[in-house]
Amino acid sequence: MGLALLGVCGIHKGEKGKPPSDRLGRLGVVFVYEMRQDCETRKMNHIRMKSNEVMSRSLIALTLIFILWGPVSSSQLSRMDPLESFLKAMILEDHTAMQTIVRGHRKDLIITFFATLDETAAELKKCVGGNADTTKPKVAIVVAAKLAVTFNAAFPGENVLYSHLKDSRSLLTSRVRQSVASDADLAGFLSTCAGRIEFPYRLREVISDLESIINAATETPEARAERLLREYSERVQRDQAERAEQKRIAEFQTKVADLQARKEVQALRGLLSDKSLDVALRKIVIAALADLRAREAVVDLLKCLADDSLKVTVFQALGEIGGSEAEYAMVENLGNELAGETAAAALCKAWGEQAADRFISLLHDPSQGAARHRRAIQTLGALRCTEAVDELLNCMHDEKLAWVSVDALGQIGGLRAMQGLVTKLDDELVGERAKNALCRIGKPAIPLLLARLGDTARSAGMKRASQALLNLGYKPQTRTEKARILLAQENGTALMKLGLSTLPVAIRGLRTDAPGIRMTAIKVLGMDVGGAAFVLMLCIVILRRKWIWPKGKVTIAAGQYRQIPHLLPARGDALTTDPGVILWTDWARSRLRRRKRIKAEMFMGAGDLEDIRDGDDRLSSIAAARKLAPFPSAYVEDIDYDEFEVLTGYRRKRKTKLPSKKRCDVCISAGHSVRPGTYLAKLPGGSIRIRVTPPEPD
Repeated sequence: MGLALLGVCGIHKGEKGKPPSDRLGRLGVVFVYEMRQDCETRKMNHIRMKSNEVMSRSLIALTLIFILWGPVSSSQLSRMDPLESFLKAMILEDHTAMQTIVRGHRKDLIITFFATLDETAAELKKCVGGNADTTKPKVAIVVAAKLAVTFNAAFPGENVLYSHLKDSRSLLTSRVRQSVASDADLAGFLSTCAGRIEFPYRLREVISDLESIINAATETPEARAERLLREYSERVQRDQAERAEQKRIAEFQTKVADLQARKEVQALRGLLSDKSLDVALRKIVIAALADLRAREAVVDLLKCLADDSLKVTVFQALGEIGGSEAEYAMVENLGNELAGETAAAALCKAWGEQAADRFISLLHDPSQGAARHRRAIQTLGALRCTEAVDELLNCMHDEKLAWVSVDALGQIGGLRAMQGLVTKLDDELVGERAKNALCRIGKPAIPLLLARLGDTARSAGMKRASQALLNLGYKPQTRTEKARILLAQENGTALMKLGLSTLPVAIRGLRTDAPGIRMTAIKVLGMDVGGAAFVLMLCIVILRRKWIWPKGKVTIAAGQYRQIPHLLPARGDALTTDPGVILWTDWARSRLRRRKRIKAEMFMGAGDLEDIRDGDDRLSSIAAARKLAPFPSAYVEDIDYDEFEVLTGYRRKRKTKLPSKKRCDVCISAGHSVRPGTYLAKLPGGSIRIRVTPPEPD
């Protein structure tokens, strides 16, 4: 019952006449499963058959779906089996249909679920160690995970799939056993496995996990009973062997202790040379020789160095025994990966107080090689030898010794060590190790980290310094420190909340070599400088409002004077002042507030309106009031508005005042020495902007 591929040319909603490649629309995956006819009639007990027998009747083939132009409709698809129907509903994301299919074909889809996992493991084995495409196994495991999710939704609380694993839970690997306890957990675990397929070096782990699930699901009761019996028998045999081994070792320890008590070194050396003794027994002999400080046994101990399993024990013994021959052997093996650390510890015990000096002298010997130098540096760091700081600072310039020197300086600490580590924060090779070393030193390194944070030219060290400060739990004391840390972290949102105080830090951030920090600085400057510019412009407008919106504008040539009638309103005492009386005199000033020889005089002129306040003739008052009526927006003082409305029939608008009956004239005179420009004179009725032009020719 082979299934045709979905989405091939005919199943789409594209425009006619276009090739299939032009009619591709939405990305998906088609899964073509070919199952034999007897798979449909299989009963539940077939699940418990061995995996080989189940898989010999199933074949899973997976291909990529073409991109469909529109959604797939049921009328366009042929009649499908349960799996095909489930896949169609899954592509359409019809969860209700998926649950309905699972409820109606529970047994068949359970078989399909475990068969899919087994085929996934088989496909993954082909990908191990090669460049095979992992699309097919990844798609298969995604389908299995979707089935597990649907089973959990269709049969809540029943754990249909997990129930087949519980009886054979001991077959599951530790990771599966700890992560899976229900169908929901199984679905999540499989989704995680699908993500792990992206990493080829984890394929073997995924294969092992899937095979353990299959073995647990397909194990029959008879096979389980046989396995449990076999495991019990193996455990009993193992316990018996362990007891026999413990008894043999105890008897041998008694024999060696007797020889040690009688100080029979030659007998112990003979036991050590016995090739029939295993590693555990030879270790007992070596420990006895170390307790006796038997220097004559050094030669025998050195022969044991040929066995890697005895190197650690031999070096421990040589450290107890001491001697030039033993020390030479330990120095020669400092570079050994297996026992180099033990050899260094043994040398420290053998050299005693001179260990630091001896290791420093070892660094000066170029014939020892980089491996022994690295071990010497590690030992100096473990000894916290402050005398070796200068040597370690020099070793940081050697690429082969840089990383181990940084670690050693972090263990030693001190001002000199911290200064050297801060300089290495910018290094690509050991920058992270230098940061970790400074964190290991702790709070004494904070002042140097803060100083390094201020140097924004080199971004790598700046970032690592900020990370080290955060790891140490440092809380910024000032806004500047907080701004520098946020800038190093490229946290522009938090940086802008600090306000205008961050502008100097952001400006310095423009000089860094990191694009991320520069973009953060530009963003902060764009927001803060824009806001500052707006505030500044607003302040300028407020302070210069009399320049921008004067009550009057006058143009005059230098050396002339000009009188402008009715320019400013009369206020206060001006209403009772006789015409021609100068009320106010002011000298105009430049934009820099420097006084110029431009005099502005305000005086009461002869009004055009009749006096409606003191006149006895009521008709003249009415005429004057009617004459004022067309000017509702100016100011007027001491007028009875109610009487005015009754007399004139004019109704004032809300918040509207009547025009004043008197206005003041202004006389502007400019000296011959005044330079052309714009000036401002401030009078009680308002400001006057004066534009001075060059003097007119005679």
